[in-house]
Amino acid sequence: MNHNTIAESLIKIREATGYSVEQLAKLIDAEPEEVLQWETGKEEPKISQCILLSKLYAVELDDIFDGCKSEEFLTSEKVDDFKHEAWINCIAT
Repeated sequence: MNHNTIAESLIKIREATGYSVEQLAKLIDAEPEEVLQWETGKEEPKISQCILLSKLYAVELDDIFDGCKSEEFLTSEKVDDFKHEAWINCIAT
């Protein structure tokens, strides 16, 4: 597992959904510093946190672990889908 790939994926997906580090941390019951550690590759999220992130963002775990390799991954339509799914997931939790 490549720390940088995970970190890059976490940043891309979070930014695509429009969440700040602080907003995301609050949603997943983590400290902002912890999220920053993940996004800089200094630490990895626990698998339970990855599962929570994948549900919140409505993405597969592979998108987090293997990176967002597809050029179509962050199309404007996909970004809108992320935001919509993340909003629904936020309300449901």
